[in-house]
Amino acid sequence: MQETLDKITETINGHEVKNLTWLERDKVIRGQVKCPVTGRDSLHNGFIVITWRANGKVLPKWGTDREELNLEISLE
Repeated sequence: MQETLDKITETINGHEVKNLTWLERDKVIRGQVKCPVTGRDSLHNGFIVITWRANGKVLPKWGTDREELNLEISLE
């Protein structure tokens, strides 16, 4: 899974992502995304920490109706 995450550089809408890590115990992806809504350029250059499910969907805790932050993951 980590090899797949290393290839991902943006969300499905083109927002930059970095530091994606697969957390095996929780079966989730943790990383940072440059969020145009809640990110502030004065704080971490606009990046926020967010968690995705294994299929690339944002966990509800981090925002409902935020499909633009989903990741495109192709599980091989």
